[in-house]
Amino acid sequence: MKRILIAAAMVLSSLTMTAQEQQQRVLAHRAGRADFEENVLPSFKASYDAGMRSFETDVRITADGRYVISHDADMARMYGKPGIIEQTKLKDLKTYRSTKGNNEITTLDELLAFLNSKEDMYVEFELKTDPKAYPQELLEKYCDDVYKKVMKNKPASSLYILSSFDYRALRYLTTKHPDEDCFMLIHGDPVGDKTIALALSLGVKRMACTINGSSRKSLKEAHEKGMRINLWPGSGPDDFILAYQLGADYICTDYPVELIDFVKGKEGIFNVRF
Repeated sequence: MKRILIAAAMVLSSLTMTAQEQQQRVLAHRAGRADFEENVLPSFKASYDAGMRSFETDVRITADGRYVISHDADMARMYGKPGIIEQTKLKDLKTYRSTKGNNEITTLDELLAFLNSKEDMYVEFELKTDPKAYPQELLEKYCDDVYKKVMKNKPASSLYILSSFDYRALRYLTTKHPDEDCFMLIHGDPVGDKTIALALSLGVKRMACTINGSSRKSLKEAHEKGMRINLWPGSGPDDFILAYQLGADYICTDYPVELIDFVKGKEGIFNVRF
C-alpha cells in the first residue's frame, strides 16, 4: 500500500509540474561567473547569447531603498574600492566601475527589463538578507518588494524562484504566500534527512544543496516528498555529470559556455536544457 501511495504521489507531482520542469536544467551561477564578469547586465546578455536560458543571481537593498544585483555587500572585490551596498545610495553606487569589465552595478529593475522580454526562462533570485544588516522590519519590506517586482515582471512561460539561506525570509514569504511554489531553501549541507525536514518545516519544496555528500538515495527520498533539488557548486563537466547522474532537477554551474560545448553532440546521453 505504501508503494502504491508513493507512486500515486509521484504521478500527481509530475502532472502538476510546469512544462519547464519535465527536464533537468542547467543554470548559470551569477550569470556564469567563470565565463563572464559576475552579476552584471552585459554578462547576462552574453550568457543568454551563448544559449543559456537559466540563471542564478543575488539581490540587495541600497540605503535609499533601491534593489541591486550583487553577491557581496562590500563593493571592494568586484568594484575595486570599499562601500557597503546597504549603507550607500544608488546614485553613489552607480559611480563605481567593475575592475574587470568597467561595468556599473546592475539594478534589479534593469535585469528584469532584460529578462521580461524573453520566453521560457528559469531564474533564481537569491535574497541576500544577512540578519545583522536586515532586521525584521527591513526584511519584511525587502521580501515584499522583491516578491512584487519579480512576479510582476515574470513572463507567463517563465519560472522565477526566490531563494535564500535565511530561514526568516522563507518563513515570512511562505506564511504570506502559502499556496506559492516559488521559494527555495539554500543550504551548505548535502541533501539528506536533516535538510529535507528543514525545508518542509519552512513550507518550501525546493532546495539547493551541495553536490558533495548528496546521494541518489537522498535525492530519491526528496523527490518522493514532492521536492525539486538544485545541486551546487558546479565547476565543470565532472560536477555536471555527477549532479546529472544523482538526478538533480537543476544543476548550477560557474561555467555555462564550457558545459554547452561539452553537451553538444551528446544529446542522446544528456537530456538537459540550458
